[in-house]
Amino acid sequence: MRRVSSSKLEIRNLAIRFGRGTPVRNAEILIEPGQSLGVVGESGSGKSLTSLAIMGLLPEHAEVTGEILWNGQDLLKVSANVRRELRGREIAMIFQDPMSSLNPSFTVGFQIDEVLKLRLGMREASARRERGLQLLAEVGIPAPHERWSAYPHQLSGGMSQRVSIAMALAGEPELLIADEPTTALDVTVQMQILELLSSLKKSHGMSLMFVTHDLAVASRVCDDIVVFYAGRTVERASASQLLSRPRHPYTKALLRARPQPGDPARTRLNVIEGIVPRASEDIQGCVFASRCESVFDRCRSEIPSRFVTSNAPNQFASCFLIDPTGEKK
Repeated sequence: MRRVSSSKLEIRNLAIRFGRGTPVRNAEILIEPGQSLGVVGESGSGKSLTSLAIMGLLPEHAEVTGEILWNGQDLLKVSANVRRELRGREIAMIFQDPMSSLNPSFTVGFQIDEVLKLRLGMREASARRERGLQLLAEVGIPAPHERWSAYPHQLSGGMSQRVSIAMALAGEPELLIADEPTTALDVTVQMQILELLSSLKKSHGMSLMFVTHDLAVASRVCDDIVVFYAGRTVERASASQLLSRPRHPYTKALLRARPQPGDPARTRLNVIEGIVPRASEDIQGCVFASRCESVFDRCRSEIPSRFVTSNAPNQFASCFLIDPTGEKK
C-alpha cells in the first residue's frame, strides 16, 4: 500500500566549518512532504557536506551551526541516540560509489538482513529473508535468490547501486537522500537508476533529495531544484522554470556551459571565467561576484537577500539584479 510522507525537512542558515575553512557558508533547503528536490552545484560547493550534516555523519571536528529541522525538531540539538534512531529509519541515504558503501566482507543478504533486524525490529529470519528478496526484486535485480548470497565484488556497479537502494528502502524511510548515485555508472545504467528512483519515490510515497552536478539529470527526477555555489544557496525554482527562465547569473552560466543540441562537432563550450572562492576565503559580498559578468559595486560589499522570483514563496534567487527595489548602485 502506498504511504505518503508526512514529514518535512527544513534547513536554515547552515554553516559547516573545519578549522579556518567554511565549505558551507549559508545553506537553505526546504523539502515538503512527498516532494523531490534536486541539489545542484559544482564539486566543492557543499552539496555532499550538507547531506552528511542531515544524516549526522560529519567528522567530529566539524563545527556545525544553523538549524536542521525534521518535523520541527532541530537535529543539531538532539542526542546521538536520537540521531541514530532516525538514521536509516526515517531518513536514509545512498552514496555516490556503491562499491565503497557496501561492506565487501558480507553478502548482500546479510547486509539487507541487518537493516531489517535493526531498523524494523523484525525477529524472524525467514520473514526478513522474504522481505529482503522482495526489496531486491523491487529495485530490478534479476534472480534475487542468487544475489542474496553474492558478495559485492561479484556485482556490477549498477547492480551494486540497486542493492544500496534496496538497503536504504529496507528501513521504510520518509526521506531518501541520493548523493550523486549515478556518477560512477555508464550512461545507460544512469538512466535506469534515475527511472528506478522516480518510480520508487512515487510507489513508496517518500520525499527525495537528489544531489547532483548535472542540471539536466536533476530536472528528470525532481519537482524543484536548488543551486549551490561556494557553500551558499543562490537560487531555487521549479525544475521547468530553472531550465527555461533562470534568474541567478551563476545558474545562467551553468546552462550556457552545457553542450547545445545542434552544435557542430568540436564546438568550443562556454566556460565560467575565474575560480571558485576557497573555503578559507573571507567573502564580504555575493559569493559569485568575482566571476559574474553583471557585477556592480553593491555586489562586492553586501550579501544579497533571497528575492522571491515567482508566486511560490520558497522560490527565490540571491541576486541584486532582481531586487524589487531596483537598488543596483
